[in-house]
Amino acid sequence: MPVNIIVCGPAEFTRAMAGACRDVNLSVAAVAVSAGDLLEQVEESGALGVIAPAEWTEILVGLAPARRNVAFFAAGWVTREQRDRLADNGVLLLPPDPGRAVRGMVMALERIAPAGYHPSGQNATVVVKGVESVAVVRPVMALFYSLKGGVGKTATAANAAATVGLWARGLRQPGPDFAVAVVDNNPDGNLEKYFGCGLFARAKGNKGVAAFGELTPEASRDAVLSCLDYHAQSNVYFAATVGGRQAPGALDTCLALLARHFHFVFADLGVAMDGAAAAAAYATDLVLVSDTDPLTVSLLYERREEMAGFFGGAGKFKLVVNHRDPGDGMSARKAARLLQVPLAAELPYCSAMAGSRQRCLPVVCHEPRGGYAGEVGRLCQRILGIRAIGPAMGKKRWGGFGVNRFRR
Repeated sequence: MPVNIIVCGPAEFTRAMAGACRDVNLSVAAVAVSAGDLLEQVEESGALGVIAPAEWTEILVGLAPARRNVAFFAAGWVTREQRDRLADNGVLLLPPDPGRAVRGMVMALERIAPAGYHPSGQNATVVVKGVESVAVVRPVMALFYSLKGGVGKTATAANAAATVGLWARGLRQPGPDFAVAVVDNNPDGNLEKYFGCGLFARAKGNKGVAAFGELTPEASRDAVLSCLDYHAQSNVYFAATVGGRQAPGALDTCLALLARHFHFVFADLGVAMDGAAAAAAYATDLVLVSDTDPLTVSLLYERREEMAGFFGGAGKFKLVVNHRDPGDGMSARKAARLLQVPLAAELPYCSAMAGSRQRCLPVVCHEPRGGYAGEVGRLCQRILGIRAIGPAMGKKRWGGFGVNRFRR
């Protein structure tokens, strides 16, 4: 996908930025001198990014939430209030120097420019970026479940979805691009803390799982996208549960439509077994999540037959064991033997997890080379049945770019 951008702002700013773009062989699709020009060019040019002076903060924060397929950048000095507004609306902040700004924008576009979205309901043949071999990847709907809260289920679902989203962005293929969605069916709604999308859902009132209750099973791709938020840093579409309120059947409709229009779907089912059982009909993989606490493993062991009955058998189950603290506990292999479930991953303790929620970024986005990201990558390899996910993607640093770095 060629990288081209729109430069907008006063003549002096656009000349300087266009010159800096030429220095790095970056194509300028259009120049906009007003908000009306910018809106028209965003619609017509197909540009991946928009760069504007920081003085255009009001225009950028108004346009960015409505145009999720374009990355927006503001260059220049800003106040703390402007910085926070830009960050809240997904606009990335760049330094005032044109050369540094353009180089930073190129680096960010390589990481966060969203992969094109097309429906994909069948297996697709893809060529993995940087690898000459061809791999066939099946559609996946992975449901993450546990009977106990606080075992790392939400973090595992968020980071697995982000890992596949980042990998999907790097694919080059003759057919449709892969789209990744993640669903939060946990009444606590903690999954949104990793993607920062719940605020949009609450503000608009027409996003998230509840919005699917108004759709029919034959709803179009555009109708489905209207119910989702987009998290650019991880290349993941997100359906939040707002306050646990949703119409009966909304989750069923949501999963059915996502299975139809998305190649990869991940869902955090919470701990309620009755709601989770309805979702099992769409699952290709059921990921049972535990920590190393013997009490957690004992609870899962005591109710394993009940879970198997709800989910139509234990054959789809894979086990993920999270180390929630640096201390010792039951070994992952022992837990797998006791539960008689194959061990898919043992995720190490990650001290960056709390900071990840504050950043609204999964850990794999801002610490892609750490041990935790590596193990999540291996989990995704097992779920998808391929060997090109996670740190093997390359050595680029993915994730949020310098949003808080340049300010007064």
